[in-house]
Amino acid sequence: MTPSVVAVRQNLVPLVAGGAPTARATTRTWRVWGGTCPCGRGLHGTEQQWRSGLGVTAEGALVYVVGPGLTPIQVADLLVRAGAVRGMELDINPSWPVFASFKPATPGGLAAAANGTQLTNTSRGPATFFNPAYNRDFITMSAQP
Repeated sequence: MTPSVVAVRQNLVPLVAGGAPTARATTRTWRVWGGTCPCGRGLHGTEQQWRSGLGVTAEGALVYVVGPGLTPIQVADLLVRAGAVRGMELDINPSWPVFASFKPATPGGLAAAANGTQLTNTSRGPATFFNPAYNRDFITMSAQP
């Protein structure tokens, strides 16, 4: 940790390291990547579920992948195919992955639910991040005008 570190995200073991899926990502112990729906008493999850992942390329570009019916190794493979050298799983299950883009009306304007676009076909959209009751963590990236 240095004074230039602004935030740290603690997550599970990586899915991708050194530009390849990790040994853990290739195992059949998919539950290490989190519980999947159907979630509830007496119900059992499935390996293939909505999953999302974030990676970084050797050049420092961020790569986001998301989709239904994915296993951890498939998320790892998608990240690698997109050029990621390091990558991790983010949210899973149909109600959590959300990816949105915001375009304020003026340069330097603020993002708002009204100027957001949902970029994934999941149950949450741009308004999610403006709801005070939404208490999950999220990642944001902003472009300078």
